[in-house]
Amino acid sequence: MSDRPSGKLDFKASPPYKILRTEGSSYVLNMPPEFQGKNLFHADVLRKWPNNPLPGQGTANPGPVEVEGSDEKEYELEEVLTSRTHYRKLQYQVRWKDWPLDGRWLPAGDLRNSPTLLKAFHERYPDRAGPPMRLEAWTQAHQDEVDLEPHPDDDRPAELATSRRSTRRPRPKR
Repeated sequence: MSDRPSGKLDFKASPPYKILRTEGSSYVLNMPPEFQGKNLFHADVLRKWPNNPLPGQGTANPGPVEVEGSDEKEYELEEVLTSRTHYRKLQYQVRWKDWPLDGRWLPAGDLRNSPTLLKAFHERYPDRAGPPMRLEAWTQAHQDEVDLEPHPDDDRPAELATSRRSTRRPRPKR
């Protein structure tokens, strides 16, 4: 028994339960006889036991990395997954090192400290949106180990810089 006002959830404070089998992304647990519910639990509602985590459950996500000579902290980018233009702004989906995928779209300017990964992505997938208009400036700053300040064109794709013509068709003469 616990010191909780209701004993209904006392089983959750008990030691870890043995996993009998898996069913899809759920687990059948060996529950105590006094438990009156089903013994099938989805992995999302189970807590990891520190000494024996469930498959797919890792340790806590790492914190940001300290940047040398600066008070700023950054997360390490592992891979650029895809890109798009959204309201004429270039955005990317990325995988951060040691982090699960979250599916967020980031503005291109947030990735200006990773120009080599952006270049590699656009060389591999030339048909995807981008590259950023200022990618060459980012690359040069990275080589010179200089921090660039945010710029209004950081989120603009290069193809928008060259195609400023109107897309309207001319009116026929009468």
